[in-house]
Amino acid sequence: MLAPIIKFEAHDYFFAFAEVEYSEKTSKLEATLTLTAHDFESYLHKIKVIEKSLDNALTNKQDISSIEKVINAQFHFYEKAVDKQSNWVSFLKIDGHQILLNGNIEIYLSCDLVKPLSILHVQFNLLMDYFSEQQNKITFIHKRKKSTLNFNLTNQIQIIDLY
Repeated sequence: MLAPIIKFEAHDYFFAFAEVEYSEKTSKLEATLTLTAHDFESYLHKIKVIEKSLDNALTNKQDISSIEKVINAQFHFYEKAVDKQSNWVSFLKIDGHQILLNGNIEIYLSCDLVKPLSILHVQFNLLMDYFSEQQNKITFIHKRKKSTLNFNLTNQIQIIDLY
């Protein structure tokens, strides 16, 4: 008698979450990016950004810089058209990280803003070129007001009205 064939998948969904707070007082964006550690590590290996584990890469300055570039290419804030980099208002720097017991990683990011803003465009297509089912969600906090936006392959850019 043959044993039944059982198919296991790590998961059948792909999500990244970001909580971002904008403080006019400090002119800073501060963010916590949460995603599945092994998905992000697999992605970084595939695009040849890191060769070692994600946790080890996030202790190496050169690897951190490369990971920041990947994050900023797919998760950033700007004032106007995406094709004009001069209008970007953010380059998020990694301040730290924590790998959680549930297999997720939290990456702590921040950037200074050069001027006060009333509208922010957000692009959040992180991992969407690798996982076609990737969905991302951002909770944006400003002046005790929260806005939640969802992103997917057909909706990668959204606008946050700060007032």
